[in-house]
Amino acid sequence: MKENVFLYAIIIITGDDSVEEFKLRGVLTWCIDVEPNSKLGFNFPFKIVVPKKLNDSPELVYACNLPMDMSDNCSSFDELIQYAKNDFGSIDPMLIHLCLGNGYPMIIPAIPRFKDFRPNFLGSDCFKNDFKKSKNSKFKDYLYMYENLADQHKAMMEYAIEILNASGINVDDKLIISGYSEGAKFASHFALLHPEIIKAVIAGGTGGAISMPVSNIEGYQFTYPMGISDIQSFDFDAFKNISFFYYMGDADKSDSAIPNFEIYHYKNDKGEDCILKDECGNATPFIDENGVPKFIFR
Repeated sequence: MKENVFLYAIIIITGDDSVEEFKLRGVLTWCIDVEPNSKLGFNFPFKIVVPKKLNDSPELVYACNLPMDMSDNCSSFDELIQYAKNDFGSIDPMLIHLCLGNGYPMIIPAIPRFKDFRPNFLGSDCFKNDFKKSKNSKFKDYLYMYENLADQHKAMMEYAIEILNASGINVDDKLIISGYSEGAKFASHFALLHPEIIKAVIAGGTGGAISMPVSNIEGYQFTYPMGISDIQSFDFDAFKNISFFYYMGDADKSDSAIPNFEIYHYKNDKGEDCILKDECGNATPFIDENGVPKFIFR
């Protein structure tokens, strides 16, 4: 599609959303700025970056964007969102390759984080809509906007597909989702919650914490985000059709899936001896009926 034809088509269908030229890592692209639309199911803005050298059969990529915590520098939540809209520090080399190298359009969500709240890796707090750890934040009155966040991400994806297809850029109804580090965790976590809209997961530097479609192994409960024991109506048929590519650098030695047996005991505020719990709420490491640490991964 010629650039001017694409621009004309996109302006017609986006309505209040804006289109402009945008430099991504020094390369000129088209950028569609999509405003929040609660009626369509998302409370946060996002961008659709369309490379000018578009692939003949483009795949749509969802970037696991991780804006920095700028809450101390912002006096209002609107200002915090503006920071998130312009923070592309986590658009890693893999995403650049997919978008600019392969010629794939890319969605970049702008979901801000703030002190004591990290929604960007879609943890158990977002899964349960349990934001009590952030109740003292100066932005606590906006926590409601993060409810059902996985569904909001899916709604953004669906609207982006609608925009692109209506403009003559035909993309599949399933996406490639890609991220690094915390973004890799997001990709892995989201695939458990909405596998029906994901074609492929590309995740780098996950630190060993990879989500798995399992509920229980040897008495160890795998709740979200590590497993699916508390996910209602898990769509295994859709999940098994996802292609997964995990990668890690030679210099990356971290592995958060392996507990440190020397420090799994700690004292709580009352001075009581406690055992560390993982994201699933299980003792780390797993303790058998005799109180003996048992490492179940062999």
